[in-house]
Amino acid sequence: MKIPDFMMDEALIAREHLLESIAEFNDELMMLVLEGEDVPSELIKKAIRRGTIHHGFIPVLCGSSLK
Repeated sequence: MKIPDFMMDEALIAREHLLESIAEFNDELMMLVLEGEDVPSELIKKAIRRGTIHHGFIPVLCGSSLK
């Protein structure tokens, strides 16, 4: 799904906060964040899973549906 241009700045800030929050659960992700490198989505998923399993945080997902 493409992020609309008018929301891109907000989305990048939110992604940065996410990466900072989950970096402590994956050393490879931590190094990529510290070096300013791009973080692959698969690595983000692994860090979220590990953080959830170790009770480091609780992910909250939002959504909607149409009938």
